[in-house]
Amino acid sequence: MYDNGYSFAIGSDISSNLIEISKNNSNQHDVLVSDGLSLPYRDQIFDITLCIAVFHHISSYERRIQLVKELLRITIPKGGKLLIYAWALEQDESSKRSFQQQDCFVPWKLPSHYMNDNNDNNNKLKNNIITLQRYCHVYKKG
Repeated sequence: MYDNGYSFAIGSDISSNLIEISKNNSNQHDVLVSDGLSLPYRDQIFDITLCIAVFHHISSYERRIQLVKELLRITIPKGGKLLIYAWALEQDESSKRSFQQQDCFVPWKLPSHYMNDNNDNNNKLKNNIITLQRYCHVYKKG
C-alpha cells in the first residue's frame, strides 16, 4: 500500500481458465498466467504476497523450497508479509476430506460448465461423472 492509501492487486495462476474467470469477474485487478516456480515479477516488489491453494499441489520437497524462495524473492524484506495457505493432514469432523497420508491423490469431479458443448463426452460431463485425480501433499502440525 502506498502512503496515499492507494493499493492495487496482481494475480497469477498457471491455469489459463482460472485467469479468464478472474478477468471476467473483476476489472479492478491485473491477472496473468505464470508458473509459481518462476514468477515474472521483479525482486522485492510486493508489500503482501498471498499463496493460496497452491503449495499442496507442488510435487516434491525441492520444488516446494523453490516456491518459498520465489515468494520471498518478490516480497519486500522489511515489513513485507507472506501468507501461504495449504491443506492440512489434520481435518476436523466437519471437513469432507480425510487424508491417510501426506502424499495422496484427491478426486475432483470436473463440472460440465468447464467443457464446451461439442465434446463427445458431453453426456458424461452433464452428469458430472468425469473424475480427475489431483496430486496433493498435505501438511502436519508442528
